[in-house]
Amino acid sequence: MNENRLSLIRLDDGDAVAFDDGGKSPAYFCRRKPVAVTRELIADLVARGAESGQGIRLCLHEGPDATLHDMIVVQYAGQYFRPHKHLEKSESYHMIEGEMGIVIFDDEGNVVDACRMNTSGTTVYGVGTGMYHANFPLTDVAVYHESRPGPFVPGDSIFAPWAPDEEDGDAARQFVEDLARLLP
Repeated sequence: MNENRLSLIRLDDGDAVAFDDGGKSPAYFCRRKPVAVTRELIADLVARGAESGQGIRLCLHEGPDATLHDMIVVQYAGQYFRPHKHLEKSESYHMIEGEMGIVIFDDEGNVVDACRMNTSGTTVYGVGTGMYHANFPLTDVAVYHESRPGPFVPGDSIFAPWAPDEEDGDAARQFVEDLARLLP
């Protein structure tokens, strides 16, 4: 591999990435283009997330104001994000490593679709505008590419009133276990 390629970045290179731990999960934002995401880069991201004990992201966009948010997301078993929807944004997921579940709900909380994503079955899944959705790792580590329109606007996620809050750990674990049983 040509180590002089501009697109090759390292997470410890402050000229290539900027670290931000102020969001819902720590994130590295790419400061330059082009960007190549290698297996080595993903392994480094997974290791750094494991050290912090929480999920982590590599944002291929330069910051929250970008019009397209392209992210490599790492989630770990047991992480829970409350189902939510975006009134003006759709998003798509592309599985890179591991396995995760995605569940779509109607406004009353009834499940309308459930999908098991991995690299040998469903590898890409698109969620439409205004759809309540939840995604959760089914393996110790799940790595996926998420893409959606930007910019980031605080409050543009509408959380499902019928789903447990992240602070209620026992209810959240039971909720995810119940959802996982619905996956094909």
